[in-house]
This record gives sequence, structure tokens and C-alpha cells, in this order.
Amino acid sequence: SGLCNSSGVRYSIAAVSGATSYAWTVPSGATIVSGQGTTAIVVNYGASIGSNSACGSTSVCVKAVNACGSSANKCLSISTAPPSSSCGTITGPSTACTNINANYSCAAVSGATVYTWAVPTGWSIISGQGTTALVVKPGTTQGTVKVTPSNSCGSGTASSKTVKATSCTTPVYTKGAVDVPVETIKDISIWPNPANNYFNLSYVGSKPDKIELFDVTGKLIFSSGWKSMINVSRYNSGFYYLRIYTGGMIETKKLEIIK
Repeated sequence: SGLCNSSGVRYSIAAVSGATSYAWTVPSGATIVSGQGTTAIVVNYGASIGSNSACGSTSVCVKAVNACGSSANKCLSISTAPPSSSCGTITGPSTACTNINANYSCAAVSGATVYTWAVPTGWSIISGQGTTALVVKPGTTQGTVKVTPSNSCGSGTASSKTVKATSCTTPVYTKGAVDVPVETIKDISIWPNPANNYFNLSYVGSKPDKIELFDVTGKLIFSSGWKSMINVSRYNSGFYYLRIYTGGMIETKKLEIIK
């Protein structure tokens, strides 16, 4: 599949005992450029193809021949459009932060030249339309992010991911029923951000006592003493908040994970 305007496409079979030649046929719109009579041919394709007159389907066919006759055709179905199978799973956050850019991507599809994305009403595509990687600004609605691979000869099947948006705020740190004032610490560095598998952390001055990682809903998902690296490979793409405790002071950093 995905054979739109392709040149030099090779097909082959194992030799058949007793055969002296091999008769290949291809659909209209395709041309055998070499190998007719042998076990391997090379085919060029145009922008569209029709049926194979030898078998009545959109297929490449071959039969074994000798002086006494020929075998039945053996055929392989083909298509100029991308595969009917889709890009597969769309990577990106299921819950995104309203008005904060989010990233979505899909695997490349053989034969596809364009990837057409659609997002929920109220969401805006910032960049990446036509490619495998999209940047969007989420609105306030929920819906689906979709992508359809295509080329000039047709389209594959759309992939979709159910998404929703939420207002992202810094998680609330409480002590009993009383909110603890958040004082910022100016000597903490985190990189890379966005990250894929890990974040590095460094500090100047007093060593931090504890670090906590929250998701966008404010749920605590990781807590530890000071570490110079946090492994986030098990977490989904999206925004997170890292809270760093040093003495009586607290700093909150916004982190982004992109898979």
C-alpha cells in the first residue's frame, strides 16, 4: 500500500519446480519495467490504478509456465493510498491545560505524505498541521484529537484520542486546614524542560529537603528526598508541578513531559 507515483517497486516469488518462465500481470496504471518471465519484477506506479485484467482485482499476479501449460494465478492486493491501518495510538495528554500549549504526535505511515489533524471546538492548532507532530492550544471543551494519513491518491484511516481540558493551577500545599504561604527559592535549576524520560535538578546554597511531583489535578504522584535526577518515563505526556522544600521555603516549578 501507499504506492502513489512510486517507482522501482520490486516483487518476487520462489522458483517453482518444473517451471520455465513466469507470467506477471499488474493493474492498469502500473507498468512492469523489468523482470517479466523471471521470478522477480520491478514495477512503476502512477497516481491511480485500476483492475488487473488477468484476475479482475487491484492486484499484482503471477503464474508459473512451462511447455505443458501454466498454474493458476497467485495474487497480491495493492493500493496507491496509505494503508487502511491508521497511525495507531496518538501520543499526547488526555487532560490538557486550558490556554497552555500541548503536543500530540503519531507514528509515520508508509506511503503517507500528509497528516490531517482535527481538534475539539475551541481548541487552536498552533503548528504542525500536515505533519506527524502537532502543537495545539486547548480551549475549555472536551472532544477528540484526530489525525488521518493521506497522499495524493487517497486517505488512510483516522486515529483518534479522547481529550479534555482543565484549568491548571499550582497544587495547593496545606498543613491541616491552613494554607502554607509559598515563598520562592531563586537557586533551583531544572532541565531539560520539556523532558522525555528524566529531569535533572541542581541547586545553589542550602540543599533542599524534599521534592514532590503533582499532576495537573493536584494529585501527589511522587515524593522523595533530594535527588539530582527524576525519572519520569512512566508518566504520560502533559503538564506537572514539582514542589521543592528547603527549610521553611517552598518553590513550585511547572514541568512538561513529551513522549
